[in-house]
Amino acid sequence: MLEQEIVIGDYFVVESSNFGINKETRESMIKLMERLCDIKAYKEDTLYLSIFLADRYLSFLAKEDKPAPVLVSLGAISVFIAAKLNETPCPSLDLLIDIIRFKQKKPDWK
Repeated sequence: MLEQEIVIGDYFVVESSNFGINKETRESMIKLMERLCDIKAYKEDTLYLSIFLADRYLSFLAKEDKPAPVLVSLGAISVFIAAKLNETPCPSLDLLIDIIRFKQKKPDWK
């Protein structure tokens, strides 16, 4: 079983015609996740947990030879789940969706 597992975040080496994630697209997702955590003033642990969750899911998809999801959605959902586990008070999904919609209207993510 150990030979079949891949390291979390090391799904770039999996040869899959369906996957379509490279280091640059993952980096863009991480920047979005960092920005969402900054906007909401979440703990640093929440950011790390959200990155872990997203990487774990992407590793699973790569291993199963399934296509990657939309990374904006995956990043936002990962932050939301991590915040539900780590933050007090628990975040509102409606507020997170509003933040993402507002940010998508602006092309400059600096």
